[in-house]
Amino acid sequence: MSPDTEAPAAPAPRRASPPRAEAAARARLRWTGRIGARAAAIVALMLAVIAFLAGNALVQLQRQGEIIEQMGVRDRAAIEAVDDFSNDVADFAQAFAAVLAGALPPAVTAPRMVRNAQGIMESFNLLMEKVGARLDPVVATGSRDMAARLPDLSERVREAFQRRLRDQYGPLQEEWLDIVVAFNRLSAQARDIIRADADASRARAHRLQEQGRRAAILGAVAGVVGLGLVWLVLVQLTARPLGRLAKAM
Repeated sequence: MSPDTEAPAAPAPRRASPPRAEAAARARLRWTGRIGARAAAIVALMLAVIAFLAGNALVQLQRQGEIIEQMGVRDRAAIEAVDDFSNDVADFAQAFAAVLAGALPPAVTAPRMVRNAQGIMESFNLLMEKVGARLDPVVATGSRDMAARLPDLSERVREAFQRRLRDQYGPLQEEWLDIVVAFNRLSAQARDIIRADADASRARAHRLQEQGRRAAILGAVAGVVGLGLVWLVLVQLTARPLGRLAKAM
């Protein structure tokens, strides 16, 4: 071979094919770069915002209904039960005191004492049904014991009034005062329980209001972000490139 003769050039090495991970990444970039993919992502975001707002509204309505039921139904029924019980006890005590003071005739008042005692028992049972499980055991037991003594006491009071047995008025009144002490403790504790329930309901209402306010703010922020993305896709990524393409043509 002559020195002037050049050796054939070696073939250029083949370019190595990109790894599969790099190819997949490029495919994902091409797919996410499409306008349709971006629009689908924006639609998904807006649907998520709508679902969030709708779900939050349903939850808020459910919790509001529970609070309204608690304050407007259960608490109200418990308050009425306490008031009825206290009024029945006061009626019995006033009639007894009026007879002792000579303001009412004993024979006429005698049947009324039995009716008042029956009203006390009815309101007592209703009150115990509402708050009995939450009462202090000592108060609950003492009031039940005194309530069990009331029917017999009312019968003895009726008999003493009808027969004008004034020597029995004093002992009967002392027995009645013992019952009244237990009943007053019951009424006081029942009112404390109802007041605590009302305070808890108001606190829940305030928490619910704050949660609703935060949810509304988050929904508004997400909506503004969604509108910004819609503007970006429609104006920046679609309208302007198409406008430049139309001018070039």
